[in-house]
Amino acid sequence: MGLLTIWDSKTGELDVDEGDIFTLANKLNLSEYEFFYTAGSRWGITLERVQQDFKEYLWLSSIPFYVTDWVRMQRIAPSPSC
Repeated sequence: MGLLTIWDSKTGELDVDEGDIFTLANKLNLSEYEFFYTAGSRWGITLERVQQDFKEYLWLSSIPFYVTDWVRMQRIAPSPSC
């Protein structure tokens, strides 16, 4: 099993899901869209890209890397402010 096999593994991607986003957004008093926007702004993602990624999230349950990263960061060190 090579590094790419592990990187592409579906089990590695399942550590963040829609429930995590919903829970953390509510905890931070944000809508899920605002959660995406805030996560994207931390990575310098354009508004257009955030909007497109959010549409894909709604239709396909696709979670972009910057949202996954922010969920993981919130698990490690929850931030009371955005």
